Amino acid sequence: MTRASIILIAALALASPLALRAQSRRRLRPARPGSATGHTVDDIIKAFGAKESEFQHARDDYTFRQSVKVDTLDDDTNKVDGEYQQITDIVFTPDGKREEHVVFAPRTLSSAS
Repeated sequence: MTRASIILIAALALASPLALRAQSRRRLRPARPGSATGHTVDDIIKAFGAKESEFQHARDDYTFRQSVKVDTLDDDTNKVDGEYQQITDIVFTPDGKREEHVVFAPRTLSSAS
């Protein structure tokens, strides 16, 4: 390779990230408020507030089931020799408190078959 080729390759290698960075800055520049959508700031705040109320209402009725399983291993064989599993329903009360209702939980560790 000639010296000119090496300098050209080095210049391109250094310039490429700078060009991409400058290009990404142009794309990420924020739009002027109300310019593209025709909505005012107050309209946007009201829309967000309405969605917040919807999400809060949905969360009040939200329930999910959580399942936890623990396996024990035999020291000599590294195979599972016992397991424990607990299933719990998680609910949220109207005042926002989280409650856990155990659906299934054996009293002891069961041996694996």
